[in-house]
Parts: sequence; structure tokens; C-alpha cells
Amino acid sequence: MVMQLSGLSTKQSNQDESRKMRSFQEPQKVKNWGASLKLTIQPDFTIRYGAAFLCLYLSLVISIPVWGFSPPPSEDIPKSFDYKGKSVKLKNLTNPFKNEPEVIKKGGTLYTKHCFFCHGDLLDGNGVFGKSFFPPPADFTRLDSILSRPQAYTFWRIMKGGQGLPEKYEPWNSAMPAWEGTLSEKDAWKIISYIYDTASERHAKPGKQNPPSLERGKQVYLDKCAYCHGEKGKGDGPAADYSMPQPRNLTKGHIKIRSTPFGKIPTDADLMNVINNGLRSTTMPGWKHLPENDRKSLLIYIKSLSKKFAKFKKRGKKHKITKAGKAPPLSPESIERGKELFMTQCSGCHGVEGRGDGVATQRIVDFSSSAIWPRNLSQPWTFRRGSTRADIFKTLRTGLSTSAMPKFSERIFKNEQIWDIVNFVTTLAPPTQPKMKSPIHAKKVTGEITDDPNDPVWQDAQASFIPL
Repeated sequence: MVMQLSGLSTKQSNQDESRKMRSFQEPQKVKNWGASLKLTIQPDFTIRYGAAFLCLYLSLVISIPVWGFSPPPSEDIPKSFDYKGKSVKLKNLTNPFKNEPEVIKKGGTLYTKHCFFCHGDLLDGNGVFGKSFFPPPADFTRLDSILSRPQAYTFWRIMKGGQGLPEKYEPWNSAMPAWEGTLSEKDAWKIISYIYDTASERHAKPGKQNPPSLERGKQVYLDKCAYCHGEKGKGDGPAADYSMPQPRNLTKGHIKIRSTPFGKIPTDADLMNVINNGLRSTTMPGWKHLPENDRKSLLIYIKSLSKKFAKFKKRGKKHKITKAGKAPPLSPESIERGKELFMTQCSGCHGVEGRGDGVATQRIVDFSSSAIWPRNLSQPWTFRRGSTRADIFKTLRTGLSTSAMPKFSERIFKNEQIWDIVNFVTTLAPPTQPKMKSPIHAKKVTGEITDDPNDPVWQDAQASFIPL
């Protein structure tokens, strides 16, 4: 979701922060907000919060520098630290667990519960919340990250968080929370075992590649996929409750992004596309970094989870592939025709402005089951398939299996009509994804300021977009 600040009235702090910053310039802290906030949440709910919310959230987001986190040099790492009322020497700390499969599995489960929202499924700092932090979360896959430090260092960082950093680093250079009140020592060490084992794989020299096989695919699946999709592929892994949308139930044989008609099984190429590239704006990552034969083995195993693929092959069926063809020129006439079609065929779910807030949304979305919202078409960078005109055409023609998004049948809608809708949809969003602005520079004003976001006084204010 995206927060749009329409305007701010501030009183800036003149406190000298040079003691804490030393090695880099500090962005201004902002307090005493005098403007209400218009917060747009998928699918475009409008909520007004007062100054308290702004101070809480923006003190985290605005005050932190934009450059990435740099681990403190060795001379800044303490020789000991206080932990649960006792002094612990780092040089005496060792991981009590060996890298055994059960330890790694348990550590991975704990990681998905506590860490992957920020540090990501791939441990690269690209979690779904990662872009909301300045600097972004640490990328554990880098050789100059924790992989270059002893595991005792990581235990210290996990337990003490950003608050435990040397004085010159706090609090601006890390949003990492302290976990000593949440994680037990054993759980912290299991997470560390998982991180070091998994992150090190990215730098291991490739061994001999055996031909793709079901057995190898199962092993890759259990190592990489079961945390979300579950050991049996039913979408009920330990991370499922923390994923939005929830992981795909692979035993059904359906995926949303396909080249085949609505309700039909995907092609091998469709499945491999998702394995390689993941799905944008979800917790499904791309696994292109895995060896090619491991990905091919994974494809074989995923198909074995549903009986539909074997039945399809046994009956000698062939896939019917939807192709977009060459897109016609974009024209005002096409956009106008597309608008008329959109209002009659699409706005009930997607809303008249395409923000996923149509009148039918309440009937479609089951809040208790986290059912999928109609897509907010004003944010094409979140489109799962992609946001090119050809991508949108394919989505309209094939629909999205397992969701309320139907296909636009060739028997009812001609290609020209589909392209008209596509052309109109492209007008609902900015030409490029808005860039993050940090820090936000507040403008000092005098006099009374209205808290009505629709008041003309806010129309000339510079907008800032902040993903939450």
C-alpha cells in the first residue's frame, strides 16, 4: 500500500545530533505535526490519522538515512554485552547446534515467522516491508554481510537490535528490533544456523549436475518451498499465516498467471516462469539463482502434487495457448471506447477509478479468509503478470484462476474491444512508479491550516509516496 502525504505543517527540532552522527550527516527530525494524513490502503480505503500516527510512523521512515546499513567495524564491536542480567563475552559464544537438517528446518520456520517480512524469503533484504526502511534491511547473501563475521556477532545483533549498536550508529543506521525479549537463546541460534547455511549456498561452487528428477525436485521443494506451500503442497506451510495473498495450494493444479484458458492447468513454461521470476508484490520470490537442473526437478515435483497433470498427459490433450498478438496504436478514440467498456464490465469490482474499491468488492472479498482484493489498477507495478499492454491483454483473455477475475471470452469480446479496455487501463496510473523521497522536507508555514484534505489549499502541496 502507499501513503500519500498531501501537505505538512511542522515545527523542527534544533537539537544538536552531531554526537550521534559523526560519520554522516543526519536528516532533520520532524515533530509536532499539524496536518492530517490521507492514507490510501489497498483497495483505496481513506483513513485520517492525527499527529500521533505521523510522529510514530514518520519518525521511523523519514529520520533514517537513505543509504544501506553498514555493519560496525571490528573495533566498534563490543567485547561483551549485557544479556538477561549477565555479561556475555562474544569470544566465548558458540552456536550449540550443528547444521543438521532438523535444526535448519526449525530455524527456517522461525525465520519465516520473525524475519522474512523485512529480510525476505531469499535473505537479500527485499522482504515485503523492506522498501519501507531507510536504510533497507541487511542483505545476508553478501559476502561482506554477516557471512564475514562469526556467528556470535549475529547473536549479538539479533538479541540487542539497533538499540545495541555502538553510540555513533544509533538510532539512525538500523531499524532492527531487539529480540532478546521474544526469542529464546535456542531459537536465536537455530535462526542463525538457517541464515548462515542458506546464505552460504549462494556462494558455493556448483557441483556436478545430475539430470532433472522427481527425487531431486522433492528435496529442493522441501528445502525452499515447503515453508510457505507446506510439505504436501496444500499452501499451509508455517509462513502461510504471514503471507498475503496466501501461498498457492499446488494440489489443485491451478495458478493465476497462465497462458492457458481460465480453469485449465498451466503449461510447463507457465510454471517455470513463476519459479524463475516469482510474483511481483507478493512473498513469492524468484528462484532463478538455483541451478537449472534443480529448477527443472522442482517443476517435475510440483506437477506431481496434482493429479491433473498426469490425467492431461494420459488423455493426450494439448494446451490452448492465448497470445496477445501485436498491440494496435494507442489513440484517444480507443481510450474512450475502452472507458465505456470498463465502466460497464470492470468498475463493479475495480471501481470507477480502478482502485479496487468497486461496489461489488464487499461481496467478493471474504475478510476472514484473506480473499484476494480486486487489483488496484492505479499501481501497475503490483501487477503479478506484468504491466505491459500485452500482459494486461493476456490477463483479460485468460482470467485469473482461483480468483473472482473472469476471462473475457472471445465469443463475446473481440480483440479490438480487449485492446480498447487495455488502452484505457493504462491511463489510470502514472507513467512510472513514484519514487521514494527521503528525507521529506517539511515547509514551515504560519497561520491556521485546515485539516480537510479536499480543501484547495492542499492542491498545490507537493505529494510524497511512501510504501507501508
